[in-house]
Amino acid sequence: MVKICDHTSVGILVFNNEGEILLNERKRLPYAFAPPAGHLDGDEKLAGIKRELLEEDGIEVLKLKSVLESKEFNPCRRKEGNWHLWHVFRAEKWQGKLKPSKDETKSKTGWYSQEELNNLALKTEIAAAKYKIKLSNLTLLTKKLSEDKYWEENPGLEPVWYKMLKILRVI
Repeated sequence: MVKICDHTSVGILVFNNEGEILLNERKRLPYAFAPPAGHLDGDEKLAGIKRELLEEDGIEVLKLKSVLESKEFNPCRRKEGNWHLWHVFRAEKWQGKLKPSKDETKSKTGWYSQEELNNLALKTEIAAAKYKIKLSNLTLLTKKLSEDKYWEENPGLEPVWYKMLKILRVI
């Protein structure tokens, strides 16, 4: 049974001691790289963040800082999902060894340098240009990329995360 979108999502920026960011290569739509994230599904924000990070990457968050709240019109694989109120946090303190979920992530999940992150952002820009879609049109770009077999095998950043990481000046 397909879950109904609750229109409320959380995401977490996790950096290691070398300044690399944790990115998951999604195994399911939308195919792309993105920080750990997911729907709240009735949880409080803190509980949702902890659940998603542990579920997707095997990491326990100990201290968080809220860095962004943003309503974004982007498609969801869930029924009736066409927008999300995003609550993005930065892990100030965390523990554990990265253990990506085999159900939710592909093999390229891991720690990415600023240069590697910028290259993934560039892939998203190139894909948008290929389809002549503005990066601000998250719905159209995400839908088009979800139909692109080359993108599925060689993705860049998920468009909504491209936008939020730009707002946060991470890229």
